[in-house]
This record gives sequence, structure tokens and C-alpha cells, in this order.
Amino acid sequence: RSTLFPYTTLFRSQPLGKGTPFKGGAVSGHSALGFCLAAIISFVANNSIVTLISFAMAILIAESRVGAKIHSLAEVIFGAILGISIATILFKIIV
Repeated sequence: RSTLFPYTTLFRSQPLGKGTPFKGGAVSGHSALGFCLAAIISFVANNSIVTLISFAMAILIAESRVGAKIHSLAEVIFGAILGISIATILFKIIV
């Protein structure tokens, strides 16, 4: 599990030939991690307020990456999809 995020962080800039390991790339690792944690919290908490707050925090992470011009909106969205997908797959396997 823990090896997926370093993998996406190190190799995210390679497929499109854009970005460096520390700036930009094909997928936002910060967004992926934020949305993965938000999805895990929502699966575990079963509380709509906690879920709303966790996804609001993930959105703030994603927005900060776009606002700092480190990632484009598409890269952040792909990161969010990746993070939620990983959390969903893990919970389908575990539970």
C-alpha cells in the first residue's frame, strides 16, 4: 500500500515529459494522498459531517497545488481520481 504514492510521485513527470520530481507532472501526488485519506476517513467514519470536512481538506490541498502553479487543474483531478480509486480498491479487498 505505502509504495503506491512514492511510485506516483517519482514517475508522474516521466510519461508526458513534463515537470520534474519536485515540480508538476502528470498526476498530483499531494492530491492523490489527500483524496485517498479523505475517502478512507469517509469509509471508516460513517458520519456525513466528518466526510464533508475530510473532502473539504482534500479540496484545499488540491487548490493549493493549482494556486501555487505547481500543477494544472487536470493533474489535480487525475490525482483525486487516483487517490479515491486506490482507497476504494483497498477497502473492497480488505472488507
